[in-house]
Amino acid sequence: MVLACGLLASGTAGAGVTYPKRELASESAGYLESQIGRYLYRGSAVVARDPKLLFSCAHLFYEKGRWASSYRFARAWDAATYPEASQMVAPRGFKYFTSYATESDNRGSESNAAFASDFTVLFGYASFGTAVPVWEDGAAALRSRDRKRIVGYPSEIDYTGENGRVFQHATPWFTNRAYGVKDRFREFDGVSTGSGTSGGPVFVEDPATGDPTLAGILVSGTWRTAGVVSLDLNTHTLAGYAMGLKNTNITYRNKDRMGVPSGNSSYRSYPFEVAGFTGAADKVKLGLTVKTRRRGDLDVYLRSPGGRVRWISKRSGGDEKNLVLRNANYSGSFRGVQPNGTWQVKIRDAVTGGGRSKVKNGSLMIGAIR
Repeated sequence: MVLACGLLASGTAGAGVTYPKRELASESAGYLESQIGRYLYRGSAVVARDPKLLFSCAHLFYEKGRWASSYRFARAWDAATYPEASQMVAPRGFKYFTSYATESDNRGSESNAAFASDFTVLFGYASFGTAVPVWEDGAAALRSRDRKRIVGYPSEIDYTGENGRVFQHATPWFTNRAYGVKDRFREFDGVSTGSGTSGGPVFVEDPATGDPTLAGILVSGTWRTAGVVSLDLNTHTLAGYAMGLKNTNITYRNKDRMGVPSGNSSYRSYPFEVAGFTGAADKVKLGLTVKTRRRGDLDVYLRSPGGRVRWISKRSGGDEKNLVLRNANYSGSFRGVQPNGTWQVKIRDAVTGGGRSKVKNGSLMIGAIR
């Protein structure tokens, strides 16, 4: 038995809503089946970024505490009948965000919190086919006025004239702009697909090349909306792990000495220039030596290139001298952020009369995929 998974459908087309029509629109998109317990679910996937990777959605692989035990993919399938097992490829495994199971169990699989991490990357022994290019910032592409389309395999598509089966469908190109709902989960108004299209690619045309470029994965919808997980640094990191890439730890050092005058309301910046990573930060550790007569006069925090902040000291330490950190682990505060750019230790001595403080040296260790 094959169950439709994911989207709500309507037998009546709504005015002003874009619906999919039967069309083999993408040779890289394909039909996906997964088995959870005794049930077989249907959906969609796309060969993306690398020929050995498939991008799809997590809810095709998870149900009430159980992950799929088997899964098969048929690229560019377009027929009235389901493909035989011999006509499909079995991926070797898949990667997913652990938060998906947590949010799905606690809040429900159709909650915005679950949809925000409803993404998975399957990896194979050999090539699945030609991989489509991906947007580095999928959310920006989905927000744009550039042309977009959604491809997949609806199972209930009465409004298209094709009552199910296993034909590939695609929306016409549209320019609706997606809006943010929660984290990387976004929605389109006036665009809808049928049940079963979950996991299908959402393409945004690259205006520079004209190429359909992957910006997100379809995860939800109603008769007049479509919900999408947009690609971002964290989905790209997940893809990197699926490719077998590992984190590289690099320590950046600053040996400059910087004076910090007392009684000053302004912060001074002690920078670390970070470059060359292709994935999100997974480890962040800081070493720092500040010579001061009174540690309790200092306000100190670490700021990521994107603006996330972790306080180190808020006039704590009283009359103790000097502030010394030896590989203080702030990974939990910065996990998932963009590591490339200027990291800054921001420091001020806000109390008059304690004498001038001085940053003597610092080190910042970043762990991420390169």
